[in-house]
Amino acid sequence: MVSHARHSPSASGSFLLLVASCMPPGTQRQHALSQAIDRDIDAATLLQLAHWHRVEPLLACAVTEAGVILPAPAREKLQRRARDARLTTLRNIAEEARLARAAGNSGLDLLFIKGATVGHLAQVDPTAKRSWDIDILVAPDDLRRACAFLDAEGYVLHLPAGVGTGPQRERWLAGNRESLWRHPARRTAVELHTALCESPAMLPGVGMASPRQQVTLAGQAVPTLATAELFAYLTVHGATHGWARLKWLADVAGLIAMGDIPVQELHDAAVRLGAGHCPGVALILCRELFDLPLPEALERRLRADRGVMRLVRHSRAAIEGDGSPDRHLSADSFGEIVASLRLQYWLAPGIAYRLRTFWSQWTRPYAPSLAHIPGPLLPLAMVAWLPGRLLTRRWRRT
Repeated sequence: MVSHARHSPSASGSFLLLVASCMPPGTQRQHALSQAIDRDIDAATLLQLAHWHRVEPLLACAVTEAGVILPAPAREKLQRRARDARLTTLRNIAEEARLARAAGNSGLDLLFIKGATVGHLAQVDPTAKRSWDIDILVAPDDLRRACAFLDAEGYVLHLPAGVGTGPQRERWLAGNRESLWRHPARRTAVELHTALCESPAMLPGVGMASPRQQVTLAGQAVPTLATAELFAYLTVHGATHGWARLKWLADVAGLIAMGDIPVQELHDAAVRLGAGHCPGVALILCRELFDLPLPEALERRLRADRGVMRLVRHSRAAIEGDGSPDRHLSADSFGEIVASLRLQYWLAPGIAYRLRTFWSQWTRPYAPSLAHIPGPLLPLAMVAWLPGRLLTRRWRRT
């Protein structure tokens, strides 16, 4: 069978090997591995890419499978990182099971998204990619209970820093869709979400009331979204971040390859759920990078959509970066913040979507210092606060 994967003629052997290591069952994985090892592979670049894309265990398996001989220091470093990544994921698997059991006993309704649950649904080996945190979704009305639950389980609010406790913390958390909590003893982290997407116009009907499925982790049934809703969410999450990490695309491709829902049905369901261009972008990227089979009519339609292909080009540029800090700007940089805000407007068509996205960006308290400002006055406060904050961050980096 001839591969239809599309790579730049100048793509390095390191990049091709990394991509091949992320390919799911049912694709031309062996052919891709052969193509990669026919080119020069720079060990330092390979490890740098794997670390950025958080797929060291997948790469370690591919290196063994393809018989790639790396220099001893690089081989040992890769093996150590892959082992550490697996241990982190195993720790999170056990913690997800513990939290699911504790939440069930307390009557708190939680949904576990991404992380270990997706690993079990989308990867042959659930520990084959790094999963550093646990993502939990709760209903906005359950936010106070969820915070008290995490407090009782030994978690400490890590981000936002300096927000304190009491009404200010509750107000900040109510105005932002996620917060980061850490457990000092267990060395685990939880991202607590009250919404799945940055914009309320994206996936408006996907949440706690959506269809579910159970994934068994460490003997415990852990609830997550049903496959169609999970696929829609994963494509939106990846597109929101410009698909900068291959591990996100590997999950989407694996969910398709290991599931029993035809790809056309998954795409159409995701669009109906409000995922906009995101499922189309994900499928074209899976086709071009992983040679994932697509129905011809669907592929033609997606490639004719200028909005989809604009995002595909943006995503390819992010994926094919060299993994260096200079290429992938830090979250504190002026350019990254502006690019991230602009990207949100491309994810779905229509002026209504863009207006709702704009309003949500300007009515959210981005800093604890804004949490005491009444909601109607937040846009005015943002006009004064955001430019100064961006310039301050830029100055700190010079």
